[in-house]
Amino acid sequence: MRASNLKRYVCASALLLLIESTAHAATLSVNCGSTSGFNSIGAALKVLQAPQVSGPNTISVSGACHENVTIQRMDRLTLTAVNGASVSDASGGNLDVIAISDSRDVSINGFTVNGGSGNGNGVSCNDFSTCRLSGNVIQGAGSGGFAVFSQSQATLDGDTLQNNAGAGLLMRSGSKVRGGLRPFTSRGNGQGINIGRQAFAFIEAVIQSNVDQGVVVQFQSTLELNGGSISGNGSVGAHVREGSVARFTTVTISGNAGAGVLVHDLSMVTFNGATVTGNGGGTDVVCNPQFAATRGATTDIGGGSTNCADGAPSSANVVLTSAHISGDQGSSVLRAFILTDSADPICFVTFNESNSAGAGESVFCGARAPSLYSGRPGVMITVFFPGPVASNVLLSLNVQQNGAKAYGQPVACTPADGC
Repeated sequence: MRASNLKRYVCASALLLLIESTAHAATLSVNCGSTSGFNSIGAALKVLQAPQVSGPNTISVSGACHENVTIQRMDRLTLTAVNGASVSDASGGNLDVIAISDSRDVSINGFTVNGGSGNGNGVSCNDFSTCRLSGNVIQGAGSGGFAVFSQSQATLDGDTLQNNAGAGLLMRSGSKVRGGLRPFTSRGNGQGINIGRQAFAFIEAVIQSNVDQGVVVQFQSTLELNGGSISGNGSVGAHVREGSVARFTTVTISGNAGAGVLVHDLSMVTFNGATVTGNGGGTDVVCNPQFAATRGATTDIGGGSTNCADGAPSSANVVLTSAHISGDQGSSVLRAFILTDSADPICFVTFNESNSAGAGESVFCGARAPSLYSGRPGVMITVFFPGPVASNVLLSLNVQQNGAKAYGQPVACTPADGC
């Protein structure tokens, strides 16, 4: 055996004997690049995997480490960077730089984690693990920056996830992520955050300048973004789809190339003190088929635009009387405007009941924005009778307009008013 290897073996054996004789916890120091002691994180982990070392254990790391670290079936472990220590991929991007699986209460503090250009993640938390990240910079991975899978749980406290080819934060399969005392930042990634397959995130974050979407919530997942911002992303700010739920509380969503928030496919978004303005596409909050739902989209987005109805009824029943006789078209025409705050030209109107029904009556509808409500839009109803309208007429109609946020009372409206 060479002298250097013999010396390292003797030191490691002596340390293990010391741990056995004193306590079930250890604190080890790693100096990557050193020619003595532990010069890799993997070497220190091998010592701590001894059955008698039950933890809690701490590894303090200094220097620039070039390795792929696997933490498997280890509990109560803390890795702490000293003086800006880093861990860089050594697999050509084929492996995660730090992979945590089947482990409880693993903390990673203060590292710069440099991923490779392949399919590996920067840091992964997998297989029912509990992972606590604080103050790390995770960058350059070919897939996700921080990936949380398989019902694992994680916290992010002041971390920066940047310039990863996939999502900065990638969540799948019932995993959960919550924020710490400080918001984390996800920027310059393919996507800022991608949450799917019944995953849940309760976080505060700054999500900015990502190549594609800022946030994707899909496959029956849940996002609670409590503070922070979504801005400057290359597509939609937040995309909520496929039976998912999102709540934006005191969040600013602005300056995204697409809509600020896009909702569709049986999903729901709630806004609480949010500001959603200045996004691309002409509308800040967009509800698309099928069956999108919102709360606060018309009242709590700081003046932004939306086509969402915010839980308004899909149709309404209105009653026209002789007060709606059109003064400009004669006594055989009823005309009324109903405020809906929708300018969508698609509308439907049908007869319901009348105390003076007769053959030859016809009814039409169309979108208008008259001066009656300072140009606010709605739907105009026009009914043509074969003869003069009875003075006591009561005509009940069913009215529907796409995108209607509410249905006001019918009011008389003339061409001079914009009808």
